[in-house]
Parts: sequence; structure tokens; C-alpha cells
Amino acid sequence: QIGGETPCISVQPVDSSVVSSEGAWQALAASSDIADALWEFLHICRAKRASTGPSETFLRSEVCKLQLDFARTYLGIVAAVLCLCLLSGIARMWGSGPHAAQAFIATNVAFWNLAVLGLLVAGALWVPCALTARMLGLWNLIFHLHILVFLSPGAIPAWAVFSGRVFSLVVVQLPCMIYVQNMPVAFLCYLCIPVFVFLRSLTADPEDSAGTVLGYPVTIAAAEIFLFPCISTLVGFVHKMFQQKVEARIRESDAASQLDAASALLRLTCDAVIELDSELRLMDHCPRLAGLLLRGASLQGVRFTDLISRAEAARAEDLLGNAHIDSTCSFANAFHTHLVDSCASKFRTEV
Repeated sequence: QIGGETPCISVQPVDSSVVSSEGAWQALAASSDIADALWEFLHICRAKRASTGPSETFLRSEVCKLQLDFARTYLGIVAAVLCLCLLSGIARMWGSGPHAAQAFIATNVAFWNLAVLGLLVAGALWVPCALTARMLGLWNLIFHLHILVFLSPGAIPAWAVFSGRVFSLVVVQLPCMIYVQNMPVAFLCYLCIPVFVFLRSLTADPEDSAGTVLGYPVTIAAAEIFLFPCISTLVGFVHKMFQQKVEARIRESDAASQLDAASALLRLTCDAVIELDSELRLMDHCPRLAGLLLRGASLQGVRFTDLISRAEAARAEDLLGNAHIDSTCSFANAFHTHLVDSCASKFRTEV
């Protein structure tokens, strides 16, 4: 039932004795109406299954905020690392001579790939609108395009493809799959890289592998088959951790709200409201209780049983200790005792 209306399917039987053209057209129309009704019913069921409540929508939005914070931190680290790599590469080539450095910069595909990526990342960090929740999928695509350029024949030799693939998987693809929100698109982008590497290993010259088996198609295929479940499990674990962190934060906020509401109600009916820790010590100073006991010093950290007469302190400690241990108790454990003020005067109190 959606929107207060329940979809209804009306099926009318067709008389088999009617063989006229008009009866055939009526049967066809009835079948068409039935098909339309069934399609509408399936559409409504699919929409109902896909609909989410306000709490789940809020949970997803909070998880998205965590992913966005992770993406900003990751892009900041990437920008710093790319800057250091580019500067160190230029300095090393400049040591070989200005002409060698100019030739390196002009012809090296990997250098320009990293330079363009560094400019894009720096621009995203500089312009806030370039790094939003809706832009995370685009940044995932940008990083994967740069991985394809990084693993292309003009940027890296065949004997270094395997190590470059593992490097790009750990440093780029894994963080991208953590912060991206559309997981089907993320896995599709992920699968493009191993397919590209496998096709390059098939078309590569065996002499370019430098005598190593890491560039063989069988080795690459076996590595991808082993790494894909590991990466999927790790990404799922991180997403689950984000969700649990948000749920814990929501529970903490709800508990704080309920505590504030209960404290506000208690202040209307009680002379003083205090909070005790596991050792029955006051967590905060209570001016109203200090006024009742004629105490000018702060009561924070003072054991509540020290404010009770000695004859009843042990009983009060047992009652309060049992109430603290039994956290499933849904009702208040009220009892009467005597408090002692600074003048050693006792007065009867209900706790």
C-alpha cells in the first residue's frame, strides 16, 4: 500500500463460445489491460522496495559526509605526494644537464600525466564546489583515466606493468572505492584496469618482459582473480565501519537528547538533579544540591554516599550500585534516606 492506495487488478473471463472478430478484439483488449495492470503492480512493488524511511536517508547522508571527508583528506595527501614526485624528478634530471631535463619533460608521458593530475587535484582543493558529494563519482573516473595513461605503453615498460598495477591498486583504486557512492559504477571502473593490463600483456613483445614472469598474461590474470575478492571485502568492511560509526553517533545523540528531556522533567518535580558515575561520584557540580546542603565548595567528584548519614550510607550504596548494574531496568528505583548538611543536620530525602 503506497500513498494510501492499494493497486487492484481486475480480471474478467472471456467467453470461449464467442468466436466473432468483436469477441477476439475484446479478449485482446482485456489481455492488454491485464498486462498493463501487472506491469503497474510490479512497478509499485519495486518502488516500495526501493523506498527508504527518513532514518535510513539520514544515515546515508551522514555516511556520505564521512566519505566526503575521507576524499578531501585523500586528495590533500595526493597533492602533496605528486608535488614531491614532480620536483624530485625534475631535480634529478636537471642534475644530468639542462638539455636532458628538457628532453625528459617534453617526451615523458608519465611526467605530464602526473602534472595534469596534480593540477586537477590542487584545483579541487582550492575550489570548494569542485569537491562535493555529487563530484565524487567524477573524481573516481578521473583517477581511473590517469591509471590507464600511467599503465599505457608510452608511459611504462612491459616489465614494470605488474608492479605499476599493484601500486595503482593500493594507492589509487582502493581509496577511490572507499569514498565513491555508486558502487556498480565503481566496480565497473575497477574492472576496466585489469582488462586493459591483461590485453596489453597479450599484445606485448615477450622480449620486453626482461625475463620476468610477472608480465605474463597468466600471472596477471591469477593476480587479479586473487586481488578482486580481497579488495571487495576490504571496501565492504570500511563502508560497514562508516555505517557503524554513524549509527553510534546517532545513538549517542539520541541518548543525550533523552537525558536532557528527562532531566528537564525531573527539575520540575525535584529539588536537585545530579548524575553519578560508576563509582557513585557526582559528575558535575549541582548548585541546587549545594544550596540544600549549605556547601560553598564544588560537589564535582564527591561520592554521593558521603553526603548521606553513616547509618544509611551502606544501604544507599547497595541500592544505587544495583541500579547502575541493572541497566535493563525500565523503572526508577526510589528510596528514602537522610542527607547531612554542613552543619551536621539531617533531613529526610527521597532519592
